[in-house]
Amino acid sequence: MQPATLSLSLGSATVVVPQDGATVQVPVTIAGPTGTASVAVSGLPVGVTGQFAVANGGPSGTLTFTGSTSAAAGSYAPIVTAS
Repeated sequence: MQPATLSLSLGSATVVVPQDGATVQVPVTIAGPTGTASVAVSGLPVGVTGQFAVANGGPSGTLTFTGSTSAAAGSYAPIVTAS
């Protein structure tokens, strides 16, 4: 059995995450079979987290980024994947 094909798109190409613990939410649209997809974020700097939450039974949802005071200011290019 071959794996299902998924298409992932983010609601924004650029995200500014404050260093004060405030969250930033980015819509994630996933096209593919119904059900829940697993979404992962890599390449975030220390002090910044990314967490995916499925909306209305999935597979699309919201990716929430949170930055802390320990996060170094700068530009980063994290990678978002779905499976």
